[in-house]
Amino acid sequence: MPTKDAIGLDANCLTYFVEALKDGSEPTDGLAEQKIALARCFLYAPEAFWVTPTVVQECAKIPGADSSAQHRTWMSAHISQRPLSSPESIERRTVELQAWHPGLENANDCRILAEAEDTRLTVLLSYDKPFLRRLQPHTAVKLTEPALFWGSLAIPRGASPLWLPCMDNPLVRQTWWRW
Repeated sequence: MPTKDAIGLDANCLTYFVEALKDGSEPTDGLAEQKIALARCFLYAPEAFWVTPTVVQECAKIPGADSSAQHRTWMSAHISQRPLSSPESIERRTVELQAWHPGLENANDCRILAEAEDTRLTVLLSYDKPFLRRLQPHTAVKLTEPALFWGSLAIPRGASPLWLPCMDNPLVRQTWWRW
């Protein structure tokens, strides 16, 4: 049974999440705002992060043994995957969604959204602006960027996180993720 906000991550957001938390240092690149929002959602939001089978498949193709291993570790320990209920419906829905988000390079985006619908995710986080803009009008899943979703949670400043890093985690000595 889905919770209030069953939060899905697309493959890019999963990578941003792993990068944000891998060594505890504050993100400072051009995606810092999105990475910090993902870290805060993970630690403060009462809902778990979920991925779909296509996200898992995309992450399995990540080049570089270290990066691929980090993704597998995070997914196996902190991120859940819901089973698909209707693979046939996903195929049909993927084709339907491609009418609004065409191109071979967008096929997996459409499949991820079809899987999110099938598994009853209520939110799918992505930083792919064309994907968000083109497909939001055609789905009941809330498609949004991590920073916008974090803001929508309206967690009061100074609130205690629901999850804290272990005392030996480098993140515990950092303050950038605290709200």
